[in-house]
Amino acid sequence: MQTTAPFNPLEAERLELAYSDQNARDRVWEAHGTQHPAEDLGIFFDHLGGNTVLDIGCGWGYYIHEFLDRDLDYHGIDLSPEMIRIAQETNPEAQLDIMSYRDVAAKFPPYAFDGIWCSCAFGGEPKHNMPAVLSGLKRVLKPGGIMTVIMPITHGSVDEAITDDEGKVKHWYASYQPNELHAMLEEASFAEVTSFDRWRNGAATVMVRK
Repeated sequence: MQTTAPFNPLEAERLELAYSDQNARDRVWEAHGTQHPAEDLGIFFDHLGGNTVLDIGCGWGYYIHEFLDRDLDYHGIDLSPEMIRIAQETNPEAQLDIMSYRDVAAKFPPYAFDGIWCSCAFGGEPKHNMPAVLSGLKRVLKPGGIMTVIMPITHGSVDEAITDDEGKVKHWYASYQPNELHAMLEEASFAEVTSFDRWRNGAATVMVRK
């Protein structure tokens, strides 16, 4: 169902919370498998100019160790309490919080992080609200800090409500064309550092600098 009217971001967040919690309880990654973004992480670490990192949408935390093994001052957040519970069980030493990325600017001081990592964190965000989201993230990023954004591109440019068989909205789904993702970050006044369009893996990666 393609939607043209703006969708309420807080309603999208409520739907995403329920969707993510259920995915955590079902441990969907065990059935579908998840690719480790090793190359993207390596490039992120190569460009990181400091020690403080915010992981937006850390999920069940299957590669949190990549940050901890480098002795980074790591902070992971996720909207889903179930995801955070699982991530904390496997990474008891990690600093993890149940938090929406919409609240980052209110929860952290300005210039708190040298790097922000966002792997498929914005797939449930209506596109019309992304400028506000990016503005909040930019506020907590240090001058010269980097941010990596990975987004699904499997279905091209999509911004729609996903419904069940009875027509009830289950969650919001946003997918991007690579040039659309680049343009969105440029319009938020980030400077692009590098990018990868991984069509085979159904994702696009863009690294930007504040």
